[in-house]
Amino acid sequence: MTIQVVTIVLLGMAANIFTPLAPSLLGAMVDHQGMSVEVAGRLVSFNFLGGALASFVALFVLHRPGWNLRWTMLGCLLLAIATSLASIAVSDSYPALVAVRLLNGLGAGLGFTVACVAVIATKRIERAYAVLYGSPFLIGGVGLALLPLVYRAGGIDGAFYVMAAINLFAIVLLPWFPRTVEGGGRNPEQAASGATPVPVALAGLMLLALLLYYAFNSGIWAYIERMGVASGMTPERVGAILGPGMAAAIIGMIAASLLGDRIGYRKPIYIGVAAITIATAAFLGSPSDLQFGIAAAVFNASIPFVTPYMVTILALLVPSGMGVTAANIATITGFSAGPLLISYFVADGRFTPAILATVAGFVVVWILLALFMRGLRRQDGFERLKANCLA
Repeated sequence: MTIQVVTIVLLGMAANIFTPLAPSLLGAMVDHQGMSVEVAGRLVSFNFLGGALASFVALFVLHRPGWNLRWTMLGCLLLAIATSLASIAVSDSYPALVAVRLLNGLGAGLGFTVACVAVIATKRIERAYAVLYGSPFLIGGVGLALLPLVYRAGGIDGAFYVMAAINLFAIVLLPWFPRTVEGGGRNPEQAASGATPVPVALAGLMLLALLLYYAFNSGIWAYIERMGVASGMTPERVGAILGPGMAAAIIGMIAASLLGDRIGYRKPIYIGVAAITIATAAFLGSPSDLQFGIAAAVFNASIPFVTPYMVTILALLVPSGMGVTAANIATITGFSAGPLLISYFVADGRFTPAILATVAGFVVVWILLALFMRGLRRQDGFERLKANCLA
């Protein structure tokens, strides 16, 4: 992995630092700011909603030839610093906090999309995306283990100071971040192949599957710390269990990176979706610490294992390079909608309806993927994609 790729990943993580820490921060909003679980979940959704809006803007801006990605990333990092500090200043006003977190999400979503655009032109995009989409889980694992100590020392304000500091230090990496991407972010192989008609229906199926996949995994993701507390664990115990569980996502990231296209794209996607469905069902009832930890580990490992394959399919299906940006919109929109959607299935701290709704949601994702594979088989062209999806 080159220094530039490492820099892209680190800056993408820094700009989007709130996302991997969301479960712990949601719990802190309940414990330290007196919010209900439902209200805190909706506040997190506003943060993610800002990211979705930023991705829509990026769709029309970042692919312009000569667009300066480095300056854009700097702006995102500065906005993240400002909004983290503003979150402390307006913590007593929920409407103001909603506005600030929405702005934070705008910077986070745009910053992560900038990182996505910067890696489109790499030779093995499925491996690059495995690292980019998997690395936040490492931050999440460390954060869930260490943030309870920060809360004890400085409350939730301490966490916002830490996030601002991370973004400040990330600025020093900007000289190694690419200014532009040749061709506005087109994959070289795709650019050489010329214009190819885009099968809109197929692309729509995959985008919908990706959006729902992220909506349902983020819904559980946002509440996973509270689910552990509802099972009888202390927040500190939940953090100790979820830390290694979050780090297990690194296994999924490494597996996808090393596996690449050796067994195609369809098999890893099906395996990953089946695994996350079973892991979600394992949260039902009052799971033991061991069961909760294993379920969390499998759940988290599945996300970065499946995502790079779905994004790669869209990158190959939409040869202009816009497929990757559309994929990022789907993931961030799903992430923003998930906690809000699942909040309506959470009542008085009981999560069984939310878990059952999520299991059903993953079944729908499986059906959409099967329909996509069936449609691809009938589609003319896209021989490389067919070879990897239908083998």
